[in-house]
Amino acid sequence: AMAGEVRQLLADLSEEAAQIHLVRCVRESRPNLAITSLEPESGVRAAGVEMWMNVTVANYGEEPAQGLLVQFEQDGDALPAAALEDIPPGDEVTHKFRVQFAGTGAHWLTASLGKDAVDVDNLRYYACDLPASRPVLIVDGSREGLGGKQLSLALAPGGNTRTGWLPHVEHASFLAQHDELRDQSAICLLDVPRLADTELVALEEYVRSGGGVAFFVGAESDRSFFNDRLYRNGAGLFPVPLKLPTQLLDPSGEGTPDVEVTDHPLFRVLSGQRNGLVPQILVDYYYAVADNWQPSDDATQTIARLRNGAPLVVEKRWGDGRVVAQLTMLSSANTPLGRWTNWSLTPAFPVLANELVGYLAYRRHSDPLYRVGDDLMVSLTENKYEPTFRFFLPGKGGQRSELPVDATPMEGHLTATLPDVAVSGIYEVQLQPSSGEIERRDFAFNVPTGEGDLEIVARDELAEQLAGVDYRLHDAADMAWDEHRLAGFEMSGTLLGLLVTLLLAEQLLAYAASYHIRPRSERGFGR
Repeated sequence: AMAGEVRQLLADLSEEAAQIHLVRCVRESRPNLAITSLEPESGVRAAGVEMWMNVTVANYGEEPAQGLLVQFEQDGDALPAAALEDIPPGDEVTHKFRVQFAGTGAHWLTASLGKDAVDVDNLRYYACDLPASRPVLIVDGSREGLGGKQLSLALAPGGNTRTGWLPHVEHASFLAQHDELRDQSAICLLDVPRLADTELVALEEYVRSGGGVAFFVGAESDRSFFNDRLYRNGAGLFPVPLKLPTQLLDPSGEGTPDVEVTDHPLFRVLSGQRNGLVPQILVDYYYAVADNWQPSDDATQTIARLRNGAPLVVEKRWGDGRVVAQLTMLSSANTPLGRWTNWSLTPAFPVLANELVGYLAYRRHSDPLYRVGDDLMVSLTENKYEPTFRFFLPGKGGQRSELPVDATPMEGHLTATLPDVAVSGIYEVQLQPSSGEIERRDFAFNVPTGEGDLEIVARDELAEQLAGVDYRLHDAADMAWDEHRLAGFEMSGTLLGLLVTLLLAEQLLAYAASYHIRPRSERGFGR
């Protein structure tokens, strides 16, 4: 896209000038490092709960980058720096670390490297708005309701243990309450026989728009409904066609674990010191998959199997969301067949339950990613806030310029926009509710990734990119000034006048598109 814009600009310019001369100012590309990502992993994002973050550093140079330190700052306080492993030329390294934001509301985090050829990509920003907890909907279709109680306890054990989840068990009719459904971080359906049409439509829309759903089959599951309405020959939410409840037999004798997991994000938590927890999971009954079933595309994958090779946990991407189906019960309750599994009674269960919900909730909690050049639009419910939003722009040394913006009523909302944000950093917006204390929102703007790649474009590639544009390419070292000549071609008065006009126009445009506001301190605001 950028090459197309440059080609069009040069094509427009060539209509005004006899010929365009491009000057290559360096002979060799310069080494440069860039922080290309600063994002959270899947998991809960709530106040006072630790969460994992990933920072990625790319090496655009031609030599290995060694001895790198990444500095972090959280809400104005320095965090311990991270030492990265060596980065080969043209490669990148991702470092995983933990953060904990105290208090509900707006928070921010920055990662930075030392200075090099390009400084602007040595900083990366992240901003979030954290609640005290995140709601998780549990629909338990069993008669005794034991599974819903066991899952709720695993997600919110109480006492001094804070997980950030707020599980609540509801009837399946809750799915049709669209406004409340949209607020759910994840949905878990336990041993649900079937769903009404309105409930299924709402569930599909939830997943299509980025939600995550977990199915746990069981003794009450209606196989015909699952196959006809949920699976729908591979077009529906459920990832596999069901056959019949089947007992897991062990023809090989004792010693083989019932469950075999893959290197999927859901199960990586069981590696290392926890790798002994998987053999403790026992399965007696499970739903077999219809004969000759194979995933039709890479949107569906089996992420755990039984010792006989049968699928046990299957994941499917559907729309913008994801579905995880476990083909045995979550509950440890007795059924006409007996107990299906001890999964909810093992030490692995609380760990896996929290990992599952965090994995399902990832897209619902994803924070908006803004790039330099985007608009910053803040829209809030009308009549709940004063109509003037106070934008605070990034600044150095704690000095931040304030830009009050009058919000415009629009379809029941107050909307204020900061157009074409030109500088990366943390932008803060202070809002005054009709009653109560000032609220704060933080927004992170970053430079586009890849902008720090300083590799010099080869002549033939440049010719291909600028096909149709009349230009000549020169090296700066071959150019010499005299009164009227520059490296052998004459710069006429017309061309010089055009060049000066373009430079003046560029300065005027830069001035008009930027903000020139005298910084002033605000009582009650500080970093």
